[in-house]
Amino acid sequence: MNSVIVGIPCLLNGGTERQTLALAKALCQHGYNVTVVCYHEHQPAVVDWFQKAAIRVVLLDLARNVGTFRFIRRLAALFRDERPDIVHIQYIQPGLLPIIAARIAKVRKILATVHQPAHPYGWRARLLFRLAASLVTCFTCVSESVEKSWFDSSRVFDPQAGDQLPRHCTIYNAIDVQRIDEIVNRDKEIRFHARLKQGHGPLLGVVGRLRAEKGQGHVIAALPVLRERIPGTRLLIIGDGPDRQKLEQQAADLGVADAIAWLGEKSWEETIFWMGMLDLLVVPSVFEGFGLVAAEGMAIGLPVVASGVDGLREVIEDGVSGRLVPPGDVDALTLVIVELLEDEATRKVLGAAGSDRVWRLFSKDSFTISVKALYRNLLETA
Repeated sequence: MNSVIVGIPCLLNGGTERQTLALAKALCQHGYNVTVVCYHEHQPAVVDWFQKAAIRVVLLDLARNVGTFRFIRRLAALFRDERPDIVHIQYIQPGLLPIIAARIAKVRKILATVHQPAHPYGWRARLLFRLAASLVTCFTCVSESVEKSWFDSSRVFDPQAGDQLPRHCTIYNAIDVQRIDEIVNRDKEIRFHARLKQGHGPLLGVVGRLRAEKGQGHVIAALPVLRERIPGTRLLIIGDGPDRQKLEQQAADLGVADAIAWLGEKSWEETIFWMGMLDLLVVPSVFEGFGLVAAEGMAIGLPVVASGVDGLREVIEDGVSGRLVPPGDVDALTLVIVELLEDEATRKVLGAAGSDRVWRLFSKDSFTISVKALYRNLLETA
């Protein structure tokens, strides 16, 4: 049995962790012995995700300021002791250091996955990435937009092609469509009463960590006009983060604090439950490697309005399976939201098309098939 170590900086309640779980499950399904190694902080509930799936987790609990050489030495020692056939690094800070540790430990095959586009980062990050790319067997990316931004070219990995292992390729994130469908279709009475508590007007939602790059402030800025045009409109904000106080103050200054429900951080299942109540999902990110929340909303059948950036342009076909607006353009965002809230028929058409698109392109089954083929090619490469 081939063994794989998947390295990740933290195990918190986030999209990268959910995708790491999908990766580990896909590998276990095809007979790999998988260990997930977390370098830094973790939440017990997230560790439990993996352990319930019978996936071994090693928690190093290294401080973020542990120092470069000590970090590499500790991880290289672990790799030497474990002797994995493959190390798969989630390329998130400190992405390069685990790759160096794997090389020092003489791991034969090293994969890495990059999740964010290059443009928010400076020359130093790009230089380190080029060094990382020279040290790994293959780099995968979560969208062609991400791949092009780092490598200047892209292609979606074709599991049927039988080609030689590419130096880099795109494998889209996995959406657990069947599980989402189960959550949305259970406890309908509970969701109905929870929806009534939010009022009788249209219900918008944004989901994600409360940070500037997620763009929640743009939706709050649109609320005064939305409330004027469509009285009773309310906004659910799911997530927490360092910008919460700033966003709450913005809402108070604009006089729309009473139109917002701050739900805080929720588990993934709770998030899907609340998303199932929405009339419209808004994803106003400044940049987005893939657009996991948008794809999950589409899987529910929600109409989605999103920024026309990076991976979101690949997840959503503008005017077909959702709507795209220029990032940061509050007027354009407001206009599109008003148009959709006033047109239930269009919302239904977009929601149905979005659901179909996720089933076809981003399902967990498609992801699993691609991972199996990529790893087979990796092991067959000299």
